[in-house]
Amino acid sequence: NTSTSATATRSPRPPCRRRPTCWSGAWSATRWAQDNLVLVGDSAHGLHAMGGQGLNTSLQDAVCTAVALDKKLRSGDDSALRDFHAVRRPFIEAFQDQQRRRASGQHDLPLLDLDTLALGQPELRDELNAAAAVFAPAAAR
Repeated sequence: NTSTSATATRSPRPPCRRRPTCWSGAWSATRWAQDNLVLVGDSAHGLHAMGGQGLNTSLQDAVCTAVALDKKLRSGDDSALRDFHAVRRPFIEAFQDQQRRRASGQHDLPLLDLDTLALGQPELRDELNAAAAVFAPAAAR
C-alpha cells in the first residue's frame, strides 16, 4: 500500500458577505377603490406570511366590500365603501406595522387580540356575521 498525498487547490473565492435578512411584504395601495375597481386582500395590502393572517384579512375585506357594494347598488350612495376603507385601513396598517417591528427583531410587542384576528375588527363584526349567516343551514336561519 502506497499512500499518496495530494494537495487540493481551490480556486479563490470572494469573501462571503453577511447581510441582515430583510423581510418585506407589508405594503398598502394608495387607494383601495376607484371607479369600478376595488382591491381586497393582498392586492390592496400585503401582509408578511409570518403573521399568518393574509387569508383572514382577505376574506374579511371581501365580505365587507361585498356588503358595501350591496349598499351602493341599492342606494346609489358609495359612502359605505369609503366608510369601510376608512375603518379597515388603520387596522391593516397597525397590523403591518407590528409585523415590520417583529421582523426587525422587536419581539416584546403585545400580540393582537385573538378575537380581533379570528372574528375581524369589532367595528365590522355585525357585517361579517350577517354575511356568514348566508352559509348557515336553512333551519338555523
